[in-house]
Formats: sequence, structure tokens, C-alpha cells
Amino acid sequence: MECGATETSNASAGNARAHAGRNADLRDDYADLEEQVRDRTAQLEHMATIVEASVDAIVSSDLAGAIVSWNKAAETIFGYSAEEMIGQTSYVITPPDREEEARKIKERARRGERVEYLETVRVARSGELIEVAMSIFPLRDADGRVIGTSAVVRDIREQKKAERRLRAMSGRLLRLQDEERRRFARDLHDATAQSLAALSINLALLQKSGGSAPPEKRVAWVADSVALAENIARELRTHAYLLHPPLLDERGLPAALRWFVEGFAARSGIAVDLVIAPTIGRLRDQVELTIFRVVQASLSNVHRHAKSPTAQVRLDRADGWITLEVRDAGCGISGDVNELVGVGVAGMRERVAPLGGTLTIESNQSGTAVIAKIPDP
Repeated sequence: MECGATETSNASAGNARAHAGRNADLRDDYADLEEQVRDRTAQLEHMATIVEASVDAIVSSDLAGAIVSWNKAAETIFGYSAEEMIGQTSYVITPPDREEEARKIKERARRGERVEYLETVRVARSGELIEVAMSIFPLRDADGRVIGTSAVVRDIREQKKAERRLRAMSGRLLRLQDEERRRFARDLHDATAQSLAALSINLALLQKSGGSAPPEKRVAWVADSVALAENIARELRTHAYLLHPPLLDERGLPAALRWFVEGFAARSGIAVDLVIAPTIGRLRDQVELTIFRVVQASLSNVHRHAKSPTAQVRLDRADGWITLEVRDAGCGISGDVNELVGVGVAGMRERVAPLGGTLTIESNQSGTAVIAKIPDP
């Protein structure tokens, strides 16, 4: 009996130890599982935070097409709340003429394909058509089976507006260039070419007459030829200065502006007050040329459009900025000056922008001001 009791007692103790070991293993497994669940939950919460903070709409749907997630950006872009869209299909925001496109995209995603980037149009709750860029990809379970689709949708309305403005501006600039070339060609034909023709006639008469023409006539032809040659040289210098004034390279912007303003005032009859701050000095080549061209274009607009007897050009350099102001006392500009694109404004803005600068226009019944500001590194 004592031996049997001992064996039974030993077996019971072994069973207890084995049971305790299994319990310890279970506790360890449970602790590991809890840690994995916490880690996975943290990952999901982190992903959910990213989705909610995204500026892009992120929309997920099940295989039947019902929307199962709709983030804050989707609410902002399309105007529908998540409560309104969960359970609906994306056809709610699809224009009728784009439904076939949307159906084909969904079919591709359900087959496991990705649509990396697609520019298309969707419709907001307000009825506004919204230009968007979409990326669509399939959602898979742990076994790799497709269980739904997800779309990342970016509002590209501002981008498209900017692209259209750029294309329109490029077209306007090309037209402005063509107009400037035509004007230059007319000036050469109407003035310089005519002077050259007259000079050629005088020289031909001198050659033909030899020594037979009366001395006074030969003297008159020579004098007239000299005057014509001087006039031609003067016109060619003027054209050369307008194309690229040598004074910019030789003596800098202040000297070039003084030369141009004096010539403009003499030709147009408009009194121009030029004020250049002593701090200007020499600037970067591109900055000097840009300011010179803005002054040219601005004064040209004053002459052609403002009906102003006076103008003022002020150039200052302070607080990290180079500031140019061209003001007139004319009739002002009708309409929204912020939308103004004609009369050389497009060209001025196009010159200032690459330098990191801005060009603004202020106008009222007392006159117009063109203000260009360029960073001074």
C-alpha cells in the first residue's frame, strides 16, 4: 500500500507540474497575442490618423461597390458627409457621361490591377464639376483575395486653372512678341529704309553726274547725304538701345533709365519725374534688364492708354527688396485690375516672376500705378 500510494502521489505531482507548465505556456501565448493585437491596433489607428489627415480624398468600397470608408478630405472636396456616403456607391459623385469610365476602372481594380494616375471629372454635392486625379488599387485579405477597392482622389482644380492661365499667357506673349516684331519692322521700313533709299538716290546722282553737275548742286547732294547718313545712324542706335541698351552693361541701370526716360519724354511730350534711390548701385544683370523692360512697357502703356500728361518712375532698394513704381495721372483702368492681362501686363509679370518677384497694379480715377517688387539677395 505504501509503495502504491507513493507512485500515485508522484503521478499526481507530475500531472500538476505539466498542467502548470501548460497554463504558463497559455499565459505566454495569450500575452504574445495581446501584444500583437495592441501593435496591430496601434498600426491601424496610426493609418486611420494618416487617412483622416490627408488632403486627398481616400475612399474604400467593397466588392459590391458600396462605400465603406470616406475620410474628411472627401467630405471637404465633394460636400457629402461620411454618414451620407457609407453604403452608397461612388456613382453618386460620378457625372453621367463618366459612368462607363468609372465602371471600367472598378472592374480593373477588382481584377487586381492598379490605376496609378488618371485625370478625370467628378461632381460635388453642389453640382460643381471637379477636376480630379485618381489612383485606384485593389484591397486584399490575408490570403491575397481581392475584397474591395480603394481610391485616392486629389482635387486638381487649381492646378488645371494655373495650367490654363499659363497656356493663355504663353499665347498672349507670343502675340505680343509678334506685334513688337511687326512694329520694329514697320519702323525700319518707314524710317530707316526710306532714309537709305534717299541716300542711295543722292549717291547715284553724284556718280552719274561725275564732274559735270554745278558745284552748288554737288555740295547740296553731299550735304543731304551726310544728313541722311547721320539720321540713319541715329535711328539704328535707337533701335539697338531698345533691343538691349548698352548703357545697362557699361554704366548700370540708373544711367540707362535716365537715357530712356529723357528720350521718352522728348518723343511723347509726357513729363516724367524719375527718382532713383542712391542705394541702387549695380544689380544683377537679369534684375537690371527686367526693371528696364518693366519701365519701358509701363511708360508705353501710359503713352498709349492713360491719357496722362505726367508720369513718375521711382526706384528704391531697402529692407531686402528692390521696388519699382511707375505712376500716371490718367483715366485709370476699368474692370478688375487683378484680372488684367493685356497692354503688356502679361509680359511684365512673366519677366518678374522668375526672379521671385511680384507685379501688382493699382488703379482708380486718379491714375494707375504699376508696382514691381523683386527680392534683393
